[in-house]
Amino acid sequence: MRKRAHAWGSCLITAALAASFLGGGSALALAGADEVADGALPFVAKVSFGDVQSCSGALIAPQWVVTAKECFAEGTAPVTAATPTRPATVVVGRTDVSTTAGRRLNVTRLVPHPDRNVVLAQLSGAVTGVTPAPISKSAPAAGDTLRIAGFGRTATEWVPPRLHAGTFTVQSVTDSAVEVVGASAGATLCKGDSGGPAFREVAGGVELVGISDSSWQKGCVGEPASETRGEGYETRVDDLAGWITSNISARPAGLRKVVLGEFTRDGFQDVIGVDTYGAGWWYRSTSASTWSTPARLSSTWSTYKEMVVGRVDRDAYDDLLILTDSGQLLLYTGTAAGGLTGKGQIGAGYGGYRDLALGRTGGDTSDALYAIETATGSWLKFPQTAAGGAFSTTGTSVGGGWSCCKQNTFGKFNSDAYPDVVTVDSATGRLRLYAGTANGRPAEAVVLDAGTTWGGASDLAAGKFDSTGLDGLLSIDSASGTLYVHKRTAEGGWADRTTLAGTAWQRQPFDMVRLVSGEFNGNSNPDLIGIDAEGVGWLFPGTTAGTWGSPARLSSTWSTYKELVVGRVDRDAVDDLLVLTDSGQLLLYTGTTTGALTGKGQIGTGWGGYRDMTVAKLDDDTYPALYAIETSTNLWSKFPQTAAGGAFSNTGTLVGRGWGCCKQNITGKFNEDSYLDLVTVETATGKLRIYPGTASGALDDGVVIDKAGTGWGNRDLAAVRSAATGRDSLLAKDSSGVALLFPSIAQGPGIDWTDPISYGPRA
Repeated sequence: MRKRAHAWGSCLITAALAASFLGGGSALALAGADEVADGALPFVAKVSFGDVQSCSGALIAPQWVVTAKECFAEGTAPVTAATPTRPATVVVGRTDVSTTAGRRLNVTRLVPHPDRNVVLAQLSGAVTGVTPAPISKSAPAAGDTLRIAGFGRTATEWVPPRLHAGTFTVQSVTDSAVEVVGASAGATLCKGDSGGPAFREVAGGVELVGISDSSWQKGCVGEPASETRGEGYETRVDDLAGWITSNISARPAGLRKVVLGEFTRDGFQDVIGVDTYGAGWWYRSTSASTWSTPARLSSTWSTYKEMVVGRVDRDAYDDLLILTDSGQLLLYTGTAAGGLTGKGQIGAGYGGYRDLALGRTGGDTSDALYAIETATGSWLKFPQTAAGGAFSTTGTSVGGGWSCCKQNTFGKFNSDAYPDVVTVDSATGRLRLYAGTANGRPAEAVVLDAGTTWGGASDLAAGKFDSTGLDGLLSIDSASGTLYVHKRTAEGGWADRTTLAGTAWQRQPFDMVRLVSGEFNGNSNPDLIGIDAEGVGWLFPGTTAGTWGSPARLSSTWSTYKELVVGRVDRDAVDDLLVLTDSGQLLLYTGTTTGALTGKGQIGTGWGGYRDMTVAKLDDDTYPALYAIETSTNLWSKFPQTAAGGAFSNTGTLVGRGWGCCKQNITGKFNEDSYLDLVTVETATGKLRIYPGTASGALDDGVVIDKAGTGWGNRDLAAVRSAATGRDSLLAKDSSGVALLFPSIAQGPGIDWTDPISYGPRA
């Protein structure tokens, strides 16, 4: 925290000491304040931005920290809503930063406030076991007592190891800031406290009032003794609850076939849709227009042609009806407890229909199925069967000429009590309204004054997003995939469409097996490839922030892939992916200079008796060879490339015996020299063992890495090259599904084995 400028709102931050953010180093602390007891104030976070600066913060949701915006600034460039420009980490639940308590996570996205020194930092996983600090519902007032915590300097220490907290008295309050002064002698805000929480202590916990912005740093180590001004300044957050909620809530994005339904019995409509990879997602509502982090329903919804919501099984709960590409009707039924149950086929032969809708016209007592016959343009009604829960296979014509229109949607679109239908005129891009009437038959169409952009909508769903009592619409732009909300006005009109507040959930490499790392997309950042629990292969592109971006779906048929290995197999300068299948085949996906994996070619068979494969140059070979352990004999052998390249000899050369001791062989540059090393896991002890590389290319004797501890026996391992250090970090999938990255360091004989960065779980 720098010295206070003379104007309110000045954005002043901390420059960090190098030792405060290197792995295993210490953080900073408040001057004149008390050390915090172990386990107390676990929501206080330590924030590190590359090797530039270090700050404090507060956990406000399982996957979100609030801190000072300028903690992530580089020079005069503004902090933008994006991934950080450098690798950034957050430690939560760690009172003593020299320990490994709590969790360390990457910052995957920033959401800066437009006017205040406040930023929301999204984390690479959810923090469990720590209660987030709630935002205060009342403003501070002069004379109030607040506690302020942080990892800033003290009066005597540049880099103290523990979190400190002190008591302060509010001097004055403006619309955006709070002036405080220490309530006890010597309590001062120092460098390293920027972004730290100012909070009230109340029955049952705390209430977050503000975050530290700046001070005169009276009494802080390194500051002149002549400084007598002791005031500090906090940026208010008590009045930002709405902004915070709207930006940390999940935003349904990248979806199609979107529907709205009240599935959780909370009075708000949830969103269900299918993403571009064919996975179904359920965004549970938290208000009329905000949603929680989504739950994944299935990865096999790519064949779902249309989805529609209505009351099909004659109870009071919304159901989900699905039309598949093959013309089947499937039904997920809503329950009194909240949720959807089962997936039952209730019909077939509907492949010739489109724009399904569930609703009531013509005196219906239960929802009927309405659909347009694609070949004729007729709009047909299929009433429910006598027993309910299914529909007649014989449709009754409601009207002809419906080739004009698409996206038929039932809802309450005007002020009377009758159900209406809106549709999109394909030629003009306008909305038509067929108003409901007392006799149950829709009135003549009226063109609505709601703009002409509806022709580009691939989906419509009706829902209530405001206080008018009328239905608005969700629409998906078919070109961009953007999800828009169209609210209603008090006069019954249509407001301009807006994008939804919040952030789109970005999948991190959680719950993946067979994880491997390589440079596959041409951006010089290490990418990840892994297989999820349903056998789907994913490519996670690396970012300059040291995180992984939104993944690309590779295939849904990788459940038979026993091992994945990365190496240069086809003799170019691009990483390839080698696959060992359950049946003993070797398959090769070759990397390209344009950043893609091409083809899937079989380059060998009969490898079913081998395990723990790696592709590397561990001796004086010109090209990388395949190394593998024979399961029955525990012999470790090398299989050189064939003369033509792109495949491996079937005859191996013995490298070593007794490899029943170990598993998870991983090659990489793990120590301070430039030679390729081998890391493996001792089967009996769960410890890591390293075989350092040498100048001759041979491996030196194995050494157990005691400081890495035990527990490695149930983890998949992968080496991840650090662009900053040129050394390999170690990625391990924990038994809980969390991916743990043990980062490399710039100097020294090893890796920061004891302080991993977590990816997952989801909130």
